[in-house]
Amino acid sequence: MPPYALQVRASLEKVTQLGPMEPEQFRWDIIPKCGSCGEVGVNPLWVSSTQEEEVAGGRGTANVVGKCKACRQQYSVSVLNDKLATYDVADSGNFKTIVVFECRGVELHAYTPGGGWQCKGWVPASEENGGEDKLTGTDFPDVDLSDDWAEYDEKSDESVEIMEMATQFVAA
Repeated sequence: MPPYALQVRASLEKVTQLGPMEPEQFRWDIIPKCGSCGEVGVNPLWVSSTQEEEVAGGRGTANVVGKCKACRQQYSVSVLNDKLATYDVADSGNFKTIVVFECRGVELHAYTPGGGWQCKGWVPASEENGGEDKLTGTDFPDVDLSDDWAEYDEKSDESVEIMEMATQFVAA
């Protein structure tokens, strides 16, 4: 199986640098699809690079090791921490890879965003800020992306939001 890249697309309004609060400890909730029989899992895999499990047969370790409930084929999934990225205001409206997973015996079918995200307040270039895009200095921790998200940036005196979040997996 090739590595799988999780791509996100969202509409960012006056925020940037969207990503997991603690990237190397973040729990990715992923729906697997068996690489052997094609069975799509009902329950999500909880993949975190802080977990480590032995792969049967002495083939090293992975962040998650399991078996397909339908055909009993073993699979493993690991987060490639060196492939983590943030989703920025310049990416708004376009798909961008934010994390890559190494997969053996399984395809990654779906990801549903939830809590544990963060972003930073941002204002576009204007005469008032010297003609440059800039961060406002406001950090928004523990953003929940299970639905559209909105907040108020007191430093810029503006409302901010993340809307229309979509995700997809592609072969990396």
